[in-house]
Amino acid sequence: MRKTAEKTPASRPRRLAKWVAGRQLTDELAATATLASPIALTQLGQIAMMATDLAWIGHIGTEAMAAAALAGMMLSVGVTFAAGVISAVGPLAAQACGAADGALVRRSVRMGLWVAIVLWAPIMILPLQGE
Repeated sequence: MRKTAEKTPASRPRRLAKWVAGRQLTDELAATATLASPIALTQLGQIAMMATDLAWIGHIGTEAMAAAALAGMMLSVGVTFAAGVISAVGPLAAQACGAADGALVRRSVRMGLWVAIVLWAPIMILPLQGE
């Protein structure tokens, strides 16, 4: 009987390499899915809340729905701006934590909270001025 190319000893390392590469890809996809699932569920929850809000507000009337959508968009712009400014706290605290400087970690987080409080007031003034 003739041996096929699949059964020769020289093809074993190639088959093993393909199996290992496929296994690594599977492991990476599983890890990515594990990390992404809470983010995806959060996004789906936010969409469900927005749809529920629109359904309830829609019963009041079209003007109420338009007002709610406008207020939501104005608030979204402010929150996005504030999140961008406050996102600097994470790297600063991580650098201080890596340097084992607990005082600097506390100072970074405290300053981030103060910035959030200072940004909160102007962001909320505009939506609260609506009728």
